[in-house]
Amino acid sequence: MSSIKQVQDLERQLAQARKQLHELRSTAKQEIPSQSPLAHSQKHAFSPESTSRSRSKPHIKQDLSRVRSSLPKVAAGLFKPPYPYNAQTSYERWSESNLPALPPRHIADQILGHYLLSLHKTLPILHWPSFINQYEAAYQADSLLSVPRIWVALFFAVLGCGSLQRVRQDGQYYLEISTSLMGSLDEDLTLDHARCALLRSILLVENNHKSAGWVCLGTAVHMAQDIGLHREGGNWPSIEDETRRRVWWSIYTCDRLLSLELARPPMIHDAECEISLPSPVDDQQMPLSGSWTPPAVSAPSPLFAVFSVVEAVTRVLRELKRPSLSMATLRSCDTMFADCIAAFPAHHQIRINEYLHPHELAPLIYLQNARLMLHRHNLTPLCPPNERTAAIDRCCVVGQDTVQLLARCMQDPLATSPISQTGPPAQDTWESCLKSTATTFLSTHLWRCTLLFSFRGDYDGALMCARASAAIGDARPANVACGRYLDFFLRRLVAKIQQGEGAYLESDEEMMVYVSGDLQGSIESAWAWQPPEDEVRISPASQSPFYKEAEHHSKTVGSGTRCEGVIEWSGWEGILETLGRLAQERSQHLPQAPAHESLAPRVQGDSAHLVSPNEAQSRQALNSSRISIANII
Repeated sequence: MSSIKQVQDLERQLAQARKQLHELRSTAKQEIPSQSPLAHSQKHAFSPESTSRSRSKPHIKQDLSRVRSSLPKVAAGLFKPPYPYNAQTSYERWSESNLPALPPRHIADQILGHYLLSLHKTLPILHWPSFINQYEAAYQADSLLSVPRIWVALFFAVLGCGSLQRVRQDGQYYLEISTSLMGSLDEDLTLDHARCALLRSILLVENNHKSAGWVCLGTAVHMAQDIGLHREGGNWPSIEDETRRRVWWSIYTCDRLLSLELARPPMIHDAECEISLPSPVDDQQMPLSGSWTPPAVSAPSPLFAVFSVVEAVTRVLRELKRPSLSMATLRSCDTMFADCIAAFPAHHQIRINEYLHPHELAPLIYLQNARLMLHRHNLTPLCPPNERTAAIDRCCVVGQDTVQLLARCMQDPLATSPISQTGPPAQDTWESCLKSTATTFLSTHLWRCTLLFSFRGDYDGALMCARASAAIGDARPANVACGRYLDFFLRRLVAKIQQGEGAYLESDEEMMVYVSGDLQGSIESAWAWQPPEDEVRISPASQSPFYKEAEHHSKTVGSGTRCEGVIEWSGWEGILETLGRLAQERSQHLPQAPAHESLAPRVQGDSAHLVSPNEAQSRQALNSSRISIANII
């Protein structure tokens, strides 16, 4: 009897174990869709073979070559075969009347050099050797008569983006040519259509036409989906197969970064991404013809550092849908950001002192901006005062890491640097280097950091960021708008301090609105446009002073918007002078306190646990380098 009882007990235990295993599998299946395809790919060391999410293909035993040749003709007007089976082998012939002129060769070479060193490093949508082959052929023929129209549109879009680092007016000129060549009603789309739309979006955003850039990016997304870039499949040559992956993930990257910047919902759904990440190798290692196999093991690549950041941005976008963020969520995201930083190459790590060329700043600034956007979310009045204070503190910690990166860039570049050997000659000063490589994302991130530093009273940090913004100057239209806003903010800040209200800024909702910056540009996060509960709602068309003032500001806000004039401001020199005077007065009024104690963010209570060891080390490193930073300034 005892043996029978033992068997029954074992059977019950086995049934219970099976039930638990079934529950675990069900839970795992429910969690998988919440992961982005980037997170899925990163678990497998970025190997395209091991990360493929493509659907299984049927095994066809019958020869269907006759079907493939006749089906496109029979189905004309009903449906199109998938790309590339519907690709057009012919193209529209040019006439001398609508033929754009080739730019002088020496100018085109310089522009392509700028494009290669800046945009191509983070968004490698071109197979560079193939593109240069077509470029050489066009200039050898000294004509575009034999070149497809869409390639010419792509060529001028590349010139436009390369001109962003030279003369902005040239970029606008090339953009207009590219737009005129790329028909909006093209039915047979190709990879060049998607690439051209993406570059046009980038050009528009960098010229501070962000809404137009957002719409153009949507066109790139839809074109990419139309030709099936978001899925594995098709018998592609090795190079085109790799290029398709790079174009898709570049569009995905821009979708996530611009969604975060503009507080818009992303256009690409992760569940629809069924394509693996590209290979982390340089274009020069991929032959123009023949088969090509990506290496099984490769060194850390800046390309995948960008993908790591985009994965973090995807998580941040998901979290920002909440009205406010809990401490547990912030801790979890801080751990994620630390993992992202660890994925960067060794010389991109924040806690080192070697020179960092401004060309390499872009992915690092993407990460710092994502961190700041996350922690800034709790500035909303929905959070209690202590959480709003902690949010400003954590944003200042992010700003300190940004200052650490700026300090590494604010050195005169050496003529023997690797950058200068492979591209345009090294610039004379760090200011000219930063100006020639600046982006709209960098300008707006520096603006947010300067606002928060000034509000907190860390005028050394504010001076460092404003110094970088002053070096960028009018190279980016958004930077001019940032300067105008900062000038207004500092005037209000100085007035509050002179009235004896400097110690009570966090209870002043007017100043909290100003320091929140572009949080007021999103209907989900803004609170400036909401009238008090006891105020009678009136029509904007009325003569209320509030609406008169708002109307006045809408006419005078500067670049990239409808305006009839601009608000006068003191320029970057005036901003630096104001910040310098505030820093001096603060040091005079607090002689008994060391500088690092008076200027460090005040993280207390539960929020102290959110300061990771890396952030604590960042504070210590920043405080120890105050003298060197002061010398730079």
